[in-house]
Amino acid sequence: MMNSVKWVLGICVGMAVMLSSCSKDSDGNIIATKMSATIDGSGWSTISRVTVLTNGIFTITGTTALSESMVITIRGDETGTYELSANLNDLSGQCLCVYSTSLLPTADVFTSTEGVVTLTAVDTSAKTISGTFSFTVYNLTKGTKSIENGVFNNLSYTERSGE
Repeated sequence: MMNSVKWVLGICVGMAVMLSSCSKDSDGNIIATKMSATIDGSGWSTISRVTVLTNGIFTITGTTALSESMVITIRGDETGTYELSANLNDLSGQCLCVYSTSLLPTADVFTSTEGVVTLTAVDTSAKTISGTFSFTVYNLTKGTKSIENGVFNNLSYTERSGE
């Protein structure tokens, strides 16, 4: 009995992941969503993504099957290129990336020192965004990592108003 419950639960979780990875356009065609990159030359791809727009700032969070996570913040909600600003007081056109090796408290966390995000599509009707990204991230004890060939396609976003 317990094995049957676990099996059904596993099927439900698997279906939820598969269905959350896809959306449909206005013609009913399935559009695959994705967020991927190479980190120090190795492939990196998410199984879950959450995107939120709050007061003109996009926050994209992606998590892999190995519990690695990446959070990209973009201070802008229109198509265009957003570069990491060396001046923390300059809030125009700024982006940021935080990469973590796992969801555990002992994970190595890397923050961006250089980077760029290009929003190639922002569909305010369908509430989806697409774009590319690259970053150099740094951890005090682990050094730097290079995030290249980053892409996110048709990520659905939720709009929230900030306080």
